[in-house]
Amino acid sequence: MNVLFVIGRIDYGDHISLSYLSSIAKKGGFNTSLCILDTDDIFEKMEEIHPSIVAYSANIETYNKLIEANKSIKNKYEFISIMGGPHPTFRPDLFPESSMDVFCIGEGELPFGEFLDVVKHNNSFDNIDNLITKNGYKEVRPLINNLDNLPEADRDLTINNSYLKRVSKKSFYTTRGCPFTCSYCCNSYYKRLYRGKGRAIRRFSVDRIIKEMLQVKEKYKMDFVKIGDDLFASKVDGWLREFSNRYSKEIGIPFNCYLRLDLINDEMLELLKKAGCYSVHLSIDSCSKHVREKVLNRKWKDINFEKVIKKIHSYGIKTWVNFMLAAPEST
Repeated sequence: MNVLFVIGRIDYGDHISLSYLSSIAKKGGFNTSLCILDTDDIFEKMEEIHPSIVAYSANIETYNKLIEANKSIKNKYEFISIMGGPHPTFRPDLFPESSMDVFCIGEGELPFGEFLDVVKHNNSFDNIDNLITKNGYKEVRPLINNLDNLPEADRDLTINNSYLKRVSKKSFYTTRGCPFTCSYCCNSYYKRLYRGKGRAIRRFSVDRIIKEMLQVKEKYKMDFVKIGDDLFASKVDGWLREFSNRYSKEIGIPFNCYLRLDLINDEMLELLKKAGCYSVHLSIDSCSKHVREKVLNRKWKDINFEKVIKKIHSYGIKTWVNFMLAAPEST
């Protein structure tokens, strides 16, 4: 049986969720393919692949385009449609008008695997946790505690089937979740959705991450690494020390990551520099303490932004700082 994954577009950050879902599908005996609406003709893909399942991943930007595509191919082909990703998770109320057979809410690997299994055996998928169907909604299951239990990501699905194979920067994700609940960020919603359902912050082992990086490095052009975690390092611990040592020796490619200004110290910067950190992304969001703390819920210790950024520069690490223009209650 064949699964066709469909997304609206692909950016420099890759689409790591599809890579894990593709691995889950292949483990279940399915063949997987990718359609990117910005560059591919979905009707040609349908004719070529004849999928039993069409699986969409949607954010707020691509949702309408994906819904239109599903409606158009539904008029010609027989298949089961399922949509996951941020937008169905945040807007489950859209399901009745979506034309989808299934919405998948939240962390998708385990429910998607169960969904594929029941479809393969012609059974009902109405009683699978995390799924919305015409017969109702089953609440989300606990979060995956040990991320290393996931099959290795099928990076070929997205890299080999897009312009990413020609791009020298490759993206990786070492963690899921964030310890903070800034009001504008999806993590605040996820924490409410998964309250009492396990640890919000989980991390792959260093061994697992290095292995994935080596596999991509050996197969594709890669001279810069983007670590896309919402927060790569919140403190200096054994994981960061091991990563710093092994990354510098086994990968040896400059990388960028996200940090939080009030958590940075000299020991962290020493380890990042040793590893090969070229630059860091930081968010100040607003120079108004009221806007930061009361509107954006970005609460941190009183720090001197300029002093911390100069400290980062002193280690030879470049900075990219984010500000929000026209945030509510700002001037």
